[in-house]
Amino acid sequence: MREHVEVLRQMLSGQKTTYEGRTLSAKGFRLGGATVGEIPIYLGALNKGMLRLTGALADGICLNMVPESALPQVLGEVRAGAEEAGRDPGAIEVVARLHVVMVDDPAMGRNLIRTVFGAYAATPGYNKCFEWIGFEEEARQIREAFAKGDRAGVAAGVTDRLCDAMAVVGDQETVRARIRAYAEAGIDVCVVNPIADLSAVPQVLEDLSGCLDGLDLRNSGVIRATD
Repeated sequence: MREHVEVLRQMLSGQKTTYEGRTLSAKGFRLGGATVGEIPIYLGALNKGMLRLTGALADGICLNMVPESALPQVLGEVRAGAEEAGRDPGAIEVVARLHVVMVDDPAMGRNLIRTVFGAYAATPGYNKCFEWIGFEEEARQIREAFAKGDRAGVAAGVTDRLCDAMAVVGDQETVRARIRAYAEAGIDVCVVNPIADLSAVPQVLEDLSGCLDGLDLRNSGVIRATD
């Protein structure tokens, strides 16, 4: 990843790029057109090594399924990586993708998250991350059940507590409060991904408008995420 960032910076600057690294190489590459200004590079990161590398190299970080309670721990690693590299941690933009289920019945919303995103918790990267940020028992149960092909066991390991770490679930007041908590905890851009029928998405976004008003943050905003 370090080599990818290094070679991309050269390529995106418009210069002719020849690069020979341990994992990749480029010979005489040049973009077909000129870039306008410097193009920032953002990295997605979950665990310590990647978080520190992002702090050392990138212009921004993209977080996914990280609860606001874990942000001090997670962003602390980004900050440490930046400081070790002699960079200003405050110059790194922090983006969080927030999966939002706005419902009056939180149990229904959590079941939806359990169905849609539960399998993520079985993948090595996410499983390790959830274990690290305080979901040790859930991560262990999911990991062991997945290794046995036990789908019911995996689903059982995705507790309500873990669902609330993966997503923002609840009524309008709860969702607005949690998104604001993300911003107050250090997120510069809150990217909202409404989990809803397509026809309901505009109303969800309307209901969230203004929830970050009054915050003195660099770039905090609520925008729709699309796949």
